[in-house]
Amino acid sequence: MRITDAAQVAENGTEADTLTRYRQVLRQRLMLIAVLVLAIVASVILDFTLGPAGLSLETLWQTLIHPDAMDAGTRVIVWDIRLPYALMAVVVGFSLGLAGAEMQTILNNPLASPFTLGVSSAAAFGAALAIILGIGIPGVPDQWFISLNAFIFALFAALMLDGITRWTNVSTSGVVLFGIAL
Repeated sequence: MRITDAAQVAENGTEADTLTRYRQVLRQRLMLIAVLVLAIVASVILDFTLGPAGLSLETLWQTLIHPDAMDAGTRVIVWDIRLPYALMAVVVGFSLGLAGAEMQTILNNPLASPFTLGVSSAAAFGAALAIILGIGIPGVPDQWFISLNAFIFALFAALMLDGITRWTNVSTSGVVLFGIAL
C-alpha cells in the first residue's frame, strides 16, 4: 500500500471502522467467555449444595477454606466425594470440547467427530474385548480394566490415522475415508 492509499483509507474511515468492529467482536467474545466461566462456577457450586447432605453455601465455604474446623462427615462429603467429581467433570468437559474443536480444525470440517474417524468404534471394540473376553493389559486393577482398554484402542486408532496421513500424505477426505473403514 502506498502512502497516498493509506492517507485515503484514513480519510474515508474504513480502517478505523474495521478496527472498531474488530474491538466490538473481541469484547463480545470476552463477555461470552466470562458468562460461560460464571455458568461453570455456578454449576459447580450447585453441584456441591444439591444432594442428600443438603450443604448450605456457608458450610461449603467454611469446609473449603477451613476443612479442619468442620466435622469429619462434611469434610469427607466435600473434599473426598464432591470436589473430585466436580473438578473432573469440568476438566473432562473442557477436554472433550477442545478435542472436538481440534478434530474439526485439522480436518477443516465442522461435522468431523470421533465417530467419523473411527476412534469411537475402536474404543467400543476395546471395551467390548475387555467386557466379553476379558482381554486387556495384565495387572490392571478391575476398576480401570474396561476404561483403560477402551482408551488404548482409541489411542491406537488415532495413532494409526496420524501415521497413515503422515506416511502417505493423504488429503482430509482420505483421512475421513480411512477412519470410516477403520
